[in-house]
Amino acid sequence: LEKAVVKVNIGDIDISDLTVKNLETDINIGEIQLDSVNFDTLDGEVNIGDYKIEDFSDFDDYNANLKANLGEIKIHRNGYGKKMSQKRNSSKKIDIEINIGQIDID
Repeated sequence: LEKAVVKVNIGDIDISDLTVKNLETDINIGEIQLDSVNFDTLDGEVNIGDYKIEDFSDFDDYNANLKANLGEIKIHRNGYGKKMSQKRNSSKKIDIEINIGQIDID
């Protein structure tokens, strides 16, 4: 897919085995889990809930801006507090912001 936009007011989203160039997710209350999802750009927002990306070994290849206002960020089981950013020489990027909850990339 070239682009996928997923918006949910209340509920959980599970996406697996998908290749998409640009992925946008917006959840008011709930959890999102991506499992074996390949993307170039991810823009994710969650008001209350968790954002989980499973089976994602390419994180080091991405520019990243992650923010968990009232929660924490874990990448490959390492804690990063409430904010984490990295700059790479790449066009790939991940932007995730959570108001209350956890960002977990494994």
